[in-house]
Amino acid sequence: MKRLRILVVGGGGYIGTLLVTELIKNKFHVRCFDRFSSSETLSRLKLNKDLEIIVGKIQDIDSEKFLDIDIVIDLIAITKDLNGNENEIIQINRNARMKIIEMSKKKGASQYIRISSSNVYAGSIGINNEKQIPSPKTLYSKINLELDKYAISLNDEKFGVTILRLASIFGDSPRMRWDQSINNMIKEFYINGKINVKSKSSKRPFLHIKDAIRAIILVIQSKKESAGEIFNVGSNDMNYSMEEVANEIGGKENVTLHDSKDENSFTMDCIKIKNKLGFEKKYDLGYGINEISNKLKQEKTNSLS
Repeated sequence: MKRLRILVVGGGGYIGTLLVTELIKNKFHVRCFDRFSSSETLSRLKLNKDLEIIVGKIQDIDSEKFLDIDIVIDLIAITKDLNGNENEIIQINRNARMKIIEMSKKKGASQYIRISSSNVYAGSIGINNEKQIPSPKTLYSKINLELDKYAISLNDEKFGVTILRLASIFGDSPRMRWDQSINNMIKEFYINGKINVKSKSSKRPFLHIKDAIRAIILVIQSKKESAGEIFNVGSNDMNYSMEEVANEIGGKENVTLHDSKDENSFTMDCIKIKNKLGFEKKYDLGYGINEISNKLKQEKTNSLS
């Protein structure tokens, strides 16, 4: 059987560094494209002889990077606040990612997996399943919805497109992101022994990073069933308020609650991916809390030794 070749765009990021390793374990040939802002991450990944690494800016990616590729997984996106620099968000999240979609099809990839965000539902009170037409409020989420629609429009028998709207991710990664809500709260509690919650009633759907990777690999393995589909990726029992998350991490006695209004509060229905592909979460909130707490303890031990 042919060994499938996968191009992971954004393979040096929070999700990507774990994903490329798991893909190699699953016997795929992996080509990783990233600017690698972290030299430590690049050095670590270079230790894997089965991984083909290409360093470059996403704006400069060309068709040569797509040669002989069967599957493209697109993880690239600016998610942090750029202090009003809308042009950079448009250039990367919209223009560059649109080019990736188009080059994937033009160069003959048979499957394209677009990593999108549950943020397209932000501020929407309701079920928020894939049948709903979202009304995104931020530029980031508006671009996500636009490209979700564009990518799906290119789906055909030779080019299978799947959109994965990931819940808010938490959990350990070699390229750690401490700005993720749960990761940040765990670190805050570890350092200060308490957690300050601005919007206790604000809700979000959450998903452990290992489950996000499991979902991506499941889509690869379920190409026929997933082609032309949009999936909310998460679990219905992982829709939490910030108060619930903070109490689980630090205990009620160590949490200070405020109730500032959050216009982006939302939950997400994830029953479709469960019914159609059989996906169910494996790692819960408690697992992630223990995992990251142990990581912080180990980092402190290492710094003292």
